[in-house]
Amino acid sequence: MPFTHSLALYVGGEVLDMISQSGAVAKTVLFILLAFSILSWAIIVSKWSLMRKARTQSGRFVRAFAKRSGWETCRPWRSSSGQVLSSAYSIMV
Repeated sequence: MPFTHSLALYVGGEVLDMISQSGAVAKTVLFILLAFSILSWAIIVSKWSLMRKARTQSGRFVRAFAKRSGWETCRPWRSSSGQVLSSAYSIMV
């Protein structure tokens, strides 16, 4: 207990002291909240990375589409934007 008490005084005192004095149910709830918080941040970082990748691919596709002379020359493009545009074009025609 002395190590926990000295750590509580060094880190911030009251919060760690309350956690160390709380019961098993409260500690379980706090652990679950911490676990889901970490999971939520992992999902946020993952989605941010996917959005950045999608923006990059979309920009590459738009630049390639603007450089080409016609629609048929852009058909082999393999990005997600190209596939969506190809599907939309085939529905419209």
